[in-house]
Amino acid sequence: MYTNIEQVLHATLSALAGFTHDWGLAIVLFTIGIRLLLVPLSIKVV
Repeated sequence: MYTNIEQVLHATLSALAGFTHDWGLAIVLFTIGIRLLLVPLSIKVV
């Protein structure tokens, strides 16, 4: 059921790890990226 999502997330995280050569930093950057994508959803419309 979640195979497609898992593959996309794993590919993105692996690409970041290849770019940074550090899995810890890749996870931090991945988390920041996801948070930035979700900012518009968390802003309350007045």
